[in-house]
Amino acid sequence: MKTSAIAALTGLIALAGCASWERPYVSDEGACDEIVDQRARLDCVAAAEQAEDDWREEKRREEDWKDKAD
Repeated sequence: MKTSAIAALTGLIALAGCASWERPYVSDEGACDEIVDQRARLDCVAAAEQAEDDWREEKRREEDWKDKAD
């Protein structure tokens, strides 16, 4: 009982940490797996990776702006 309670608490903490990242959760595994055409699937994966790269760049710019403001 104690081990399962600790495991559940650890899982909840991990989920809370992921939710606080405010990251665009674009998963190439779930949405792109349904696409049968290989070229379209590669385009889907590339779009997901580009969206994540754009998000990271935006967050880096925000951090730079905050550093300059301070």
